[in-house]
Parts: sequence; C-alpha cells; structure tokens
Amino acid sequence: MFDLFKVGIYILLFIPGYIFVQTKDHHLLREKKPQFEKALEIILWSAIIWVIAFSIPGWLCPDSRDTLCLAISKNILKNNVVDDLPLEIIKNGASSARLFLWVCVWSFLASSIWGFLRKTRRVDSWIKFITGRDWYPSVAFKFFRENIDKAVEVTVEGKKYIGVLLSAPDTKEDKYIIITDPQLMIQKDDGTYALEKLLLVDFIVIKFNNINEIKVFKGLLKKKTQ
Repeated sequence: MFDLFKVGIYILLFIPGYIFVQTKDHHLLREKKPQFEKALEIILWSAIIWVIAFSIPGWLCPDSRDTLCLAISKNILKNNVVDDLPLEIIKNGASSARLFLWVCVWSFLASSIWGFLRKTRRVDSWIKFITGRDWYPSVAFKFFRENIDKAVEVTVEGKKYIGVLLSAPDTKEDKYIIITDPQLMIQKDDGTYALEKLLLVDFIVIKFNNINEIKVFKGLLKKKTQ
C-alpha cells in the first residue's frame, strides 16, 4: 500500500509541469502534440520548476520550503534520498501541501505571463530573429489572427462571398469562420462581377475545410456588425 502511496506522490510532483505546459499551449494556440513528446515536455518543465522552487530562497513559501529542504538534506547525507523522499513529504504534510499549492499557482501565473509576452510584437520579433520562427502554430492561424475585422472574399464550392471576417479558428478543433455583412458575387455574361446583398442575413458560418480560396482586401475597412 505504501508503495502505491509513493507512486502517487511522485505523480503529484509532475502536476506543476503539467499546469505550465497546458496553460502555455492554451495561450499560444498550440495544436495537440504526440503523447510521448508532451510527456517529455511535462517531465522537463516539472524538473525545472522544482529546481527553481528549491534553489531560490525566500520568495516561495519560505517556511515550508526550509522544512522540506532540511528533511531532504538529511536523507542526502544518508544516501537514501530517493527511497525516503515520499516518507519525508508525508511526515511534513502541512508544509508539503502549502509548498505544492504555491508551486502550482506560480506555475500557472508564470505560464500565463509568458503566453501573453510571447505574443507581443517586441518579444516575438526578438525570438523570430534568433530562431527564424514566429509564435503562430500554423499558417492558417497566423492568416486569420492578422485579418480579423478586415474585408475578405471567400470562395466556397464555386460561389464567391464578400464580407467582414468576424471570427475564425483559433484551435485545431474549431472548424468554422464567420463572415458578417455578407454579399454574393455574381459573374455577369461579360465576365465582370456584381454584388448581391443577402436579404435578412447578418452573417454566414462557413466550414473551414470547404473554403477553396480566401482573399483579404488591402485598405478596405472593416465594419463590424453590432
């Protein structure tokens, strides 16, 4: 039974890394990764977070941290830290719980702040200069994010619509875009196009996979339907 308890405690140690990775991916619109890759990332970030938590004194629940540091250091002297670490965590249950909760909270805040900063123009330009990549997870996400509220022409199954791009996919699971103030482009016999308003239609929802082509009109603004 105690061995199962040990396993449970070791699993809990990975929760701050899980929180950090999930929150970061949410802010940066990351698509689903292979389970093995995600597990490695969680393990890596968990290790980094706990090293930071125990390496920087005085900033994170210092009383609980010092209590656990003392217990762990005693085990290191006994060369038995791996086997006795869960036992020391259990013995210092209140201190362990406070420290664990604070680490989880700071993991969430740190990943949220990083997710916000990573999308700012200045940080993105520096990272793009170094790595050659921007923060967008895909070309489609970048296109839509940069063109929300702009006039667009969308071709769907041979029909052309003109309107304002109100909403677009921001996750892999989101399959639709929304066009407001839609008008249908009708080709005349001479090859030119005329615009026909869609009566009683404020917006249309188009499945992303059905789009044959989408164009953005440069310099045309952007009327947002109220």
